Amino acid sequence: MNCLEARKRMQLYLDSELEAETSFEIEKHLETCSECAAMFKSEQGFHQRVSGFLSKGERTPSLWESVESKLMPGRFRVGLKSIWPVAAAVLVVFLAVLWFQPKTETMELAAAAEESHRAYVHRVIGPDFDGPVPEKTARALEGKLDTAAFYCQPSAAGFVSRGKRVCHIDDVPAAVILGHCEGVPVSVMVFERNALERFPKTKRYVGSGESVVCSRAGSYQLAVRIVGKHLVCVIADLSRRRVEELALSVNDRT
Repeated sequence: MNCLEARKRMQLYLDSELEAETSFEIEKHLETCSECAAMFKSEQGFHQRVSGFLSKGERTPSLWESVESKLMPGRFRVGLKSIWPVAAAVLVVFLAVLWFQPKTETMELAAAAEESHRAYVHRVIGPDFDGPVPEKTARALEGKLDTAAFYCQPSAAGFVSRGKRVCHIDDVPAAVILGHCEGVPVSVMVFERNALERFPKTKRYVGSGESVVCSRAGSYQLAVRIVGKHLVCVIADLSRRRVEELALSVNDRT
């Protein structure tokens, strides 16, 4: 089981809703993947806090009477009749917005990048080093990712690097520069260009001739472009234009 498959099943695993065989596969993956193990541990802690909070709730007679009175059949019919015209108008506006809103590209790389960036935003992961790539890291990546990837960072004004680390995005090694821009966390993920073979939909968009391609990645914006022999992805909770600027400011350091 790879990282993306394990993370997709995270909530079901924590709720004990998976078959025994699938749960066992996830547990074996967590034994060998420190990134996923950290994410699962953080999510499990949050899950336990929420469960503990909800278990403290108590249904009091006064609260129940208040709720029951608001659900009386007569009162409900009158309320529904009075709000129906407003509800219908709101529904029409909502459907119009959905129909006319601009469509953006969706790439399979977006989901994998979102998982890693969310872990940074919530401080599950952070920088492992700054400056030159440690010799141990360089040896581990030999033949998979060159050290020049760690220097492909935005030069746009406002971006500040906090440090670097190695992440595996859907099992593909990536140099990750973690930083901030306008007070917002930014992740810059740099792959070998041939990593596009693992992301065929992304490859099709990137090969369309555009200098930079954007996509939604959950609640974040993702910008992808080819820089020399590298594939660079910038993801942040910033405007699409700002994320594009950051991606376009990355220079080829090879």
